[in-house]
Amino acid sequence: MKTFALVSRQDATSEKLAKHIRTVLSEHMQYDANRPDLVISIGGDGTMLEACHRHAASLDHTCFVGLHTGTLGFYTNYAADECDLLLEDILTKTPEQTERSLLDVYLNERWVDIALNEMRVEENRFTMVLDVYLKDYFFERFRGNGICVCTPAGSTGYNRSLGGSIVCAGLKSMQLSEVAGIHHNQFRSLQSSLVLDDSFTVTLIPRASRHAILGIDRDVYEISQGDTVKVSISNRSMKFANYRPIPLSQRLRRSFINDDQW
Repeated sequence: MKTFALVSRQDATSEKLAKHIRTVLSEHMQYDANRPDLVISIGGDGTMLEACHRHAASLDHTCFVGLHTGTLGFYTNYAADECDLLLEDILTKTPEQTERSLLDVYLNERWVDIALNEMRVEENRFTMVLDVYLKDYFFERFRGNGICVCTPAGSTGYNRSLGGSIVCAGLKSMQLSEVAGIHHNQFRSLQSSLVLDDSFTVTLIPRASRHAILGIDRDVYEISQGDTVKVSISNRSMKFANYRPIPLSQRLRRSFINDDQW
């Protein structure tokens, strides 16, 4: 790899590491903020999301690697105290490349953005009535706070807090989960997360909503009753440079499991 760029969390530790990384790599590689071969994310998973969207135009060309200084580092392979090891690996190793699925999100038939983690249609102040279509066939009328559709990589994020399943990141799929659904003898929806393959599109149409939003990773857009939100698995993907691959089981353990008390 000949060119690189940095995306850093805005805190003293991350910015200090970013300065060090740029100083060392600039002796061997060229800094290119527009179309880099490698993007180094310094922070947590939120920083990696920012890196993905900032460099969305060059996803076909760019690989990503993360240095963890944040609160959750599911997308990162190196801890803050391993900065010099990361630099050594970048300069001496050829990485394995792994691809992660993205979602394409459309609003009223116009493309809005990609999602690395998830998209969601939500209403937090009032009950939302939302028509859900799968492959343009009516599936259900949902009542509650909203619907989340995530990628496999994003299944460990918001989706997991909703009771959705964790899906192996290499699978080309998306998962639909309910946000605080209302269920009684008058209204009842699926009440379960649903994993769909790449032949599916999901369409969400708010039928009764006052303050609905469309969330795509970290960005939020206001939408109105009757708007049509459509999501599908993108033909594009995000490539990660794995200089030292970490098994899924170890990523899950370090992020979510604490069994030391036993």
